[in-house]
Amino acid sequence: MTQNCCNLPPLCWPWRQTCRSIRFQRQFIQQSKISSPEKIRNMVSVQIPGIPLRALMVAPRQLPYHSGFSYFELDKSGQAWTEMAAAGAVALHVSGSFPDLNMQLWAIRG
Repeated sequence: MTQNCCNLPPLCWPWRQTCRSIRFQRQFIQQSKISSPEKIRNMVSVQIPGIPLRALMVAPRQLPYHSGFSYFELDKSGQAWTEMAAAGAVALHVSGSFPDLNMQLWAIRG
């Protein structure tokens, strides 16, 4: 990720799970933290929220469609996004068990 990522639309993160469902989406959002690498350990240990994820109903038109994937968008509006953009890197922590989870991170330019 480059230093100019603040100028990009929110990142889209497609996830593939064997059981694609609303329940999976909610559970994944609740059990995930996204932030800069420097902040992620503290966020996890003291249970501070990271960059919010929003489940998308359809794949963004700029991305190739993959059957069985759920698509999530990272919210650019908070302090955690600003810190991640300044760091120029992204960190993800997922608690719990999500067998067969397959993830991709896409930055979509306007």
